[in-house]
Amino acid sequence: MLSVSPIDTASVIAVTPLGKIGPPGHTLPTDHVYTSFVDPYGGNQQHNDCRKRPIYAAGSGVITFVLGTEARGDTKVDIQMAKTFHYYYDHVLLLPGMVSGTRVTAGQPIGTTTGFCPSFDLGAYDRGVTEPRGFGLAAGY
Repeated sequence: MLSVSPIDTASVIAVTPLGKIGPPGHTLPTDHVYTSFVDPYGGNQQHNDCRKRPIYAAGSGVITFVLGTEARGDTKVDIQMAKTFHYYYDHVLLLPGMVSGTRVTAGQPIGTTTGFCPSFDLGAYDRGVTEPRGFGLAAGY
């Protein structure tokens, strides 16, 4: 269902896989991937090119919520594509007019990276999928 890269693929340095336990401060496996556009593992982060980069809607849908996640302006945005399927970005800055209820199309510019290094988050979920009984955190995993 996601048909467009959220960022120009030529600028992607690395994608950290779903389920990583990190960065520091995270105690559970991640529910999203980190898309890095500067070298997240290089020794001298101060010299990385952290300029803002365009963020595109990965699929068509409706913005269901926008949440400011940090005082410096980071934003989390959730886009509903189908009755139960959503995707979201975190650590982005939205363009004016990108508010709850706005319809977006795949490939449409919706914001930028924050200008802070080195990545932004992409997650997806389907509210119509139920985990098997005994699976997940409730089972002690």
